[in-house]
Amino acid sequence: MAKARATLGSEVVLTDDFDALVRRPDIDVVVEVIGGTTRARELVLAAITAGKPVVTANKALLAVHGTEIFAAARERGVAVGFEAAVAGGIPIIKALREGLTANRINWIAGIINGTTNFILSEMRSKGLDFGTVLKEAQRLATPRPTRPSTSRASTPHTRRRS
Repeated sequence: MAKARATLGSEVVLTDDFDALVRRPDIDVVVEVIGGTTRARELVLAAITAGKPVVTANKALLAVHGTEIFAAARERGVAVGFEAAVAGGIPIIKALREGLTANRINWIAGIINGTTNFILSEMRSKGLDFGTVLKEAQRLATPRPTRPSTSRASTPHTRRRS
């Protein structure tokens, strides 16, 4: 925190005690920018328990703990904003919730992320098997964090190699 304090200055309030943070009456919304799943989950659930709405773009957090987080939010009657974690940040969640409410949507299909798009496109267009295309995707890009390809969660980020 010393580095953050030096960078941000004394007018910015910094804390590593998120339990105290979420209990503060002057905090209206908690924005999770920790990343990962363990501490981020603890922060988000502490905020929800304290009745604070939460905003996160943390795909890994939602993939691993989303069911628990959304259930806790429903139980406490607080919102969880997560639009930036979905579909590359395009504003699809708001459109579905607010703009298309008069329509009955039975099914939505889409590509999970760039790596998945590449894999599915190559398998379909070239008739290649998953293992072959996965190896090619790994050669072209470095998926991180590493997750099993059988995971329900997509790989949150892809970085191209030059």
